[in-house]
Amino acid sequence: MDDLHKRFIETANAVQSSSRYAQSLLQHGRRPDKRNLVGWGFRGYNTFFGAELGGVREFMKVFFNSPLCDNGQPTCHGYNLVVEQNGIASGLELVIKSDDYVVQGVFHVHPVDAHTPKYLVHTNALLLNYGGYPREVGGSFPIKKNRISEGKWLRDYIAQPFDTPDILLGRPYLRIPGIGLYVPVSYFVLKREREFDDRQSCDRIRAHFKGR
Repeated sequence: MDDLHKRFIETANAVQSSSRYAQSLLQHGRRPDKRNLVGWGFRGYNTFFGAELGGVREFMKVFFNSPLCDNGQPTCHGYNLVVEQNGIASGLELVIKSDDYVVQGVFHVHPVDAHTPKYLVHTNALLLNYGGYPREVGGSFPIKKNRISEGKWLRDYIAQPFDTPDILLGRPYLRIPGIGLYVPVSYFVLKREREFDDRQSCDRIRAHFKGR
């Protein structure tokens, strides 16, 4: 087990043990540079109660640039992959079905700023938006097609709590239908794990949404 994974486990345990500590880390963290995210998959660990029962304690987030978008510039997107729930100390094992990894939710990545007035919660963070996004941000994938089970009503905020960009802290917010209220749902910790090819990610997401 390398030093980065040890720190990942230590951070996950500390965040899970103390919401006050987790809140302090998130508030004092810095906004991650999207350039340090694109082309990488981050191993994730959810701290909320019941994550094991739901089979979502462990996961992977992959970040990539889409080649086309509304404003003519590449736009950062991401998606979650299903992993085997083997325990945080074990090696990562991605679930494969029909000869590819299993996608569980797709999101746009953009800063929390004037373009996101409804989401001005953690202004030092990046917003991972699963349910649509402001037109000013631009984007090319039909993210509004996420199912409820894929996080349609989720909004994740991620910040860099330490000097290293290889460990990130996130907090998901769940939308309450009908009233537009977003409720915080515990925390998750991310660790840089392995590289992913942008073109393959684009093809994977197009295949994921095909036929919906």
